[in-house]
Amino acid sequence: MEIRKTIEEMESRMPWIHWKVLEPAQVQPMLANLGYDGWYDRCKYDVIAFHEEGEEKALLIWNLAVGPDRENPAKSWN
Repeated sequence: MEIRKTIEEMESRMPWIHWKVLEPAQVQPMLANLGYDGWYDRCKYDVIAFHEEGEEKALLIWNLAVGPDRENPAKSWN
């Protein structure tokens, strides 16, 4: 599937991100498990809805607000 290939390429360039394909109902429990339950946590993840083999799926990508310098994330983007 094209979306999986694209995210694998993204992950190879930014190894600090993580991703998982889930059923749509699994997204909120997974976000809670990751500790992303606050309003300001929204910048740390993204959810992409897509169809695969006739079924609705959700691609959850997290650690988006963390750069390559995990000790000082703000420094990473300068």
